[in-house]
Amino acid sequence: PGLVAHAIRYRELPRGMRFHFEPTAERLRQIADVARRELQCCAFLEFKVGLALGRESLTLDVTGPTDTARFLWTLLAIPAAA
Repeated sequence: PGLVAHAIRYRELPRGMRFHFEPTAERLRQIADVARRELQCCAFLEFKVGLALGRESLTLDVTGPTDTARFLWTLLAIPAAA
C-alpha cells in the first residue's frame, strides 16, 4: 500500500494492473524493493517496470492469473474503477 500511495494514476490490465509514477531514482528503488518482497510471498505475481524518459513516465505492471486485478484491489484497498 505504501508504494501505491505514490501512484499518479492506475488502470486495469487484462490480468492485473498498471501503476504510473513520477520517474525518480527513489521511486524506482522503492518499486524494486516492493517487487523483491512480494515475490517471496506471492510467487504467482509478475512485475514489469517500464521507463519512458521522453514522456517522463515510470510504470509498474503487476500481472498474474485470472482475477489478479481483483486481488490487487482488495489487497491494496483501492477502488475497482479508476
